[in-house]
Amino acid sequence: MAGFSKESSTVRLTATAWSFEAADLLALKRLARARGTYYQGAVVFDSSHPAPDGLVFVDTSTGEPVTGSTPADQMARVEIRGGGFKGWLVVAGALEVSGDTRMRGLAYALDGFAYRGEAPGGIEGQVVAAGLRGGGVSFSRTGGGAALRFDCAAARDGDGTVPSGWRIKAGSYRSDPDP
Repeated sequence: MAGFSKESSTVRLTATAWSFEAADLLALKRLARARGTYYQGAVVFDSSHPAPDGLVFVDTSTGEPVTGSTPADQMARVEIRGGGFKGWLVVAGALEVSGDTRMRGLAYALDGFAYRGEAPGGIEGQVVAAGLRGGGVSFSRTGGGAALRFDCAAARDGDGTVPSGWRIKAGSYRSDPDP
């Protein structure tokens, strides 16, 4: 069901193709830790603390996987207030994007997602809100242009910032010399 007006729209869709399983989330969490882009709890990205491009994983305050019974105060809460981001932003909770933020890639929230943006900002790629604890999706925008433009290529690899397959951690592999 979708409802639209000139100033705001609300959309609720199910997209199983973009659903991460527990093993996927654990692998992404580990990859973000290895890259130094792992956070926990409430995080605000803005002009003084911009989100790093690539894979960013924001976990619960406890680091435990999200379930339908995870207490609300343990869920991750991420706000992006302006600036730009390219990559995958995976949030074990709720994500809010506001201001003139320009995102390109995948915004993945295990609970809810809210976009309260203004031109020239917007999202190119894919937004997934799993609604694990009943969170919804809302979009409101001031100014011209689209708030969200689906771009499968940008979502697939975070606009070239997220590896498309498994990578060996630098320095963790050594080949024995030939005899």
